[in-house]
Amino acid sequence: MTPVTIRVVPTLELMATVYRLSKDGGTRSARFLGYVRAAKTGAPISGYNPMTSKPALAAVEALMAMRAEERVERIANQIANELGFLDDTDMNLSVSTPEMWTDRLGTEIHHRFAAKDPRGILWWCDDIPTLELLDAEIAAQTVRMISTIRDGAPTSLRAAVTQEGAARAVSDAVGLYDECAAQALAILESDTSLASKVGCLYGDVAATAMGFTPLGLGERVGFPHAVALARSGALRG
Repeated sequence: MTPVTIRVVPTLELMATVYRLSKDGGTRSARFLGYVRAAKTGAPISGYNPMTSKPALAAVEALMAMRAEERVERIANQIANELGFLDDTDMNLSVSTPEMWTDRLGTEIHHRFAAKDPRGILWWCDDIPTLELLDAEIAAQTVRMISTIRDGAPTSLRAAVTQEGAARAVSDAVGLYDECAAQALAILESDTSLASKVGCLYGDVAATAMGFTPLGLGERVGFPHAVALARSGALRG
């Protein structure tokens, strides 16, 4: 039997209750005031936007129907056991809504490489929830969390590639070696800038969108390359 050291702090039912309230009146609305009350309990809901125009309630209810938080606890503890992680900690789901003040790319990059608290599993409101995608995101974020607790957030490009390769490899993501990505990594592996992480992992489109110099790489080509390296053991040590 898998030991339970990671426990889920529930947020879905709480936020479903908040989203069912009226948002008429802005910051004086029943919804906003309900969110403030919920936040004061210490619940980890800072990643939610209570006043979003997106169908956040539908996303939350879909995750509830999938018993997503139960899946988090089961999968997270399975991964932790496989990695020999025995610390008592907690995790939570957060449904984010990409809008004017929440850029999806920027939020995802910050969450993966610079988050002060890596225990949150980021799920995007616009994504259609399937068990396969949900399980993969749970597993990946569990690996990121354990890596951050053990070694700190990834500072160099090499550390970021190592983290993402390990995070995706546990969920059977496709690994594909890419010669251009390998060349970029060989040159920039010790670089600690965000530009190198974005350029090497996310590719030219993302790099250009964020004002960084493109490296001549295809969209997100660095992620399957990282998985290939993780499975080959090329980045160990």
